[in-house]
Amino acid sequence: MKIARIVAVLATLSGCADDGRPAAINFAAVSSAVLQSARQFCLSSASGKSCDFKVMRLADPNLPANAWQTNDASGRPVLVITERLVQSTVNADELAFVLAHEAAHHVAGHRNRALIESKLRLAGILGLAAGPSAAGSANPHALEFEADALGARIMAAAGYDMRLAAGLFGRTTFWDAQAATSSHPSTAARRARLHGF
Repeated sequence: MKIARIVAVLATLSGCADDGRPAAINFAAVSSAVLQSARQFCLSSASGKSCDFKVMRLADPNLPANAWQTNDASGRPVLVITERLVQSTVNADELAFVLAHEAAHHVAGHRNRALIESKLRLAGILGLAAGPSAAGSANPHALEFEADALGARIMAAAGYDMRLAAGLFGRTTFWDAQAATSSHPSTAARRARLHGF
C-alpha cells in the first residue's frame, strides 16, 4: 500500500500517471498562473487597456481545437479555448503556451492593430483617402510571431518552459490547419522562431 502511494506521488511529481501516461493537467492552476503573469506584462505596457484577464473554456466536444483572444462588452480581455485543444495538450507547459500566446495578442494590442488595418483596406477598396496607419502594418504572420515570442516570455515568467511546450507544434494538426489559412505562419516557421526560448 505504501509503495503504491509512493509510486503515485513520484509519478505525479514527474508529470506522469502511474501507467506512464501524462498526469492530468490542472487547468485552473495553469490558467491562474498565466493570467497573473499576463496581467503584469499588460500593466507594464502602460497602454491604458484592461489587464483583468479571464479564461473561457468551451466544453462542447464537437468544437474543433482552437483558441483566441477577444474582449467582453466591458472591454475585459477574454482568452477562449475549446475543450478539444485543452485535451490535445500533454503537459502544463503546452497549455500555458496556448493561453500565454492568446494573452500576448491583447498585451501587444493586436486586435486594435488588425482593426485599423481592416479599416484602411476597406477605405482603399472604397477609394477613400484614409491616410497612413499610425499602427503600421498588421501583417497577420508578423502578429502571430510576435504573440508567440511574447507568449513564451509570459509563460516563462509564470514558471513554465517553452522547451516542454514545443511538442505541441509537432504533434497536433491544429497548427497545420491554422497555417492553411492566411492568418497563421507555418508550423515549421513558428517552431524555428521559438527554438531560442
